[in-house]
Amino acid sequence: MLTDTDRKVLRVLFNRYGLAMTPLHLPVLCRLTQRTETQVIASIKRLGAESYITFDSVTRYARVIEPFERGEEAPKIAVPIRTNHGFYD
Repeated sequence: MLTDTDRKVLRVLFNRYGLAMTPLHLPVLCRLTQRTETQVIASIKRLGAESYITFDSVTRYARVIEPFERGEEAPKIAVPIRTNHGFYD
């Protein structure tokens, strides 16, 4: 289970950098997540330990790992069904 900070950092990493191996810029991550450097660094370490991201501490490159790459099943998305009366889940 991810904490709020972990979820926010993961969301920013995915939205900002996508799935590519890119260098992390800590000041930018802190600004976008509105967290301190120590919180962001701790969150990156937790996300790496739980296999949500890969992170190379030497080059400071990170990449978000897709659920299927972790061996998890992709989440099911509810698609609304269109009928003559309107939308239903």
